[in-house]
Amino acid sequence: MRLLLCFSLLLCASTASAKVLFEGWFEVFSGAKKIGYSVQRYEFDNNKFKATTYLKTNADGNSITESIKAFSGADLKPLSYSYTSKVGKEIKIIDATFSKDKMNLKIHDGAKETKKTVVLKKPGTFLSTFTPYVLMAQKKDDKGEGGLQVSKKNIIYAAVAEEDGAVYNGVLRVTSLDNVKEKKAYKILNKFKDQEFASWITPEGEFLLTRAPKLNIEVRISENMKDATGDLGVNLNDLKLLFGKLPGETVATDKRFEKHDTTKAGITTQPGVEIKGVKPSANSDDSQKAEEKK
Repeated sequence: MRLLLCFSLLLCASTASAKVLFEGWFEVFSGAKKIGYSVQRYEFDNNKFKATTYLKTNADGNSITESIKAFSGADLKPLSYSYTSKVGKEIKIIDATFSKDKMNLKIHDGAKETKKTVVLKKPGTFLSTFTPYVLMAQKKDDKGEGGLQVSKKNIIYAAVAEEDGAVYNGVLRVTSLDNVKEKKAYKILNKFKDQEFASWITPEGEFLLTRAPKLNIEVRISENMKDATGDLGVNLNDLKLLFGKLPGETVATDKRFEKHDTTKAGITTQPGVEIKGVKPSANSDDSQKAEEKK
């Protein structure tokens, strides 16, 4: 359900206080029926990227409550993440830390805890939550391809699916610059975990819209918390525990971003991300075979 992509950066490498890069409320639809809402915040603090997300759906959306708190270094290498979900009465909690080329996991199903270690075999593997950051930080090749711009070439990558504690290959491409909600937005096609998504983000880093055709899911940015949540109800205590300060009610229209050269922010391109002129369906959804220790 984590379908949204974004990136915009305004910071100095020496900045000590947290900088909110983006936060927004979203409505989640299944076809024409509203089934839930989501809220996200991306920050840069103490030379680290931080993502906090929350998703809530009703019975028509399988009664899902899901949250993620993820951290990556300024070079986008994974540091840690916590994932919690409740689907009906089923609970899943994953706590992950990273050391060199290993991901150390603690997985709890509400009754027992399992530990395992996954070897990250492909250099440049990152947390899928930060996919757009990798896209924006990518250096252009000799032909000027790469980054957030329209391109005929695909970007091949390997990323951790936080909800699984596993690594999958993916492929994405920026296909066009469209008009969405009276704004210019780049259309990004992404295939990951055998699902295809289309997302639109502005050059300044605003999420506007994401569609997953096979899932019949659409996620739309909302003007405020009230419009996003509707009659679904909001547990403000839970959100405050997760986010600290509650995301603003009108963040969807806030001017938080300016376009900057990401190389000045201390971000380096992930070495495992490649640009190749191949079709998106070419083996992009195969799970990485990993060594596990229980």
